[in-house]
Amino acid sequence: MLMMWLCLLLCENKQETCADGKGAYIINYSVHVNIPAQIAILNYMNSISKETYMGRQATEVFLNSIFDSINRTIEPYNVQILADYSHLHFEELPISLSPEKICETTNAVGIIMSAAKINLSWPVTAGVGNKIILYKCMFGPPKQSPYKIDRIGECGNLAVIHMEKPLDAIKLISDTVEGALTYNSSYSNGPTSPDYIKNLCSYVKYCAVNNDLIGKLRYGLINIKNNPRARISEIAGDRK
Repeated sequence: MLMMWLCLLLCENKQETCADGKGAYIINYSVHVNIPAQIAILNYMNSISKETYMGRQATEVFLNSIFDSINRTIEPYNVQILADYSHLHFEELPISLSPEKICETTNAVGIIMSAAKINLSWPVTAGVGNKIILYKCMFGPPKQSPYKIDRIGECGNLAVIHMEKPLDAIKLISDTVEGALTYNSSYSNGPTSPDYIKNLCSYVKYCAVNNDLIGKLRYGLINIKNNPRARISEIAGDRK
């Protein structure tokens, strides 16, 4: 009887991980932000920080703080997110939509989603992967729909978020990312729940093995800090 209780106690306290100590699954997440949203983030960051940010730096630091917060949550399960800002400006994407067209209704996120699924999916591009489009309308009807999320194929996730205020966008982005990687378990369960862990591991073990666009297992890597100065050195330390 004593041995049975000891077994139950040890089993309950055992921390499940996704990579079994081999390293960490790195999940790529690209983000695109339109200029009005970047200006709003710049003003917000300069209002709360002793440092003065310039241009896109404010947006990267803002997003990095969100991704790094998620990374601290999922680090015990050997999963980390690597943010990709290589095409940060939404206006540079091959989506032929004017701000007037996007913002003339209360469904800006739906209009962007429809265009993005056509113009950013395979075979037009290498694929959507995991992607967030953060958009802010400067005019048009109030009370825009806040977000729209679609799964693209088996592993891709495309989210369009309309940003009213940067502070409000923080939770939306965090919930969107965690929900995408856990098949929405994060919305109903905390990050220590069995469903959250099981679904997170199911996603990375399937999608980060069969699709380089999504990510891959990096041997010897423990965590990532999405600071632009540290990002390259974190990945460069990976050994296969």
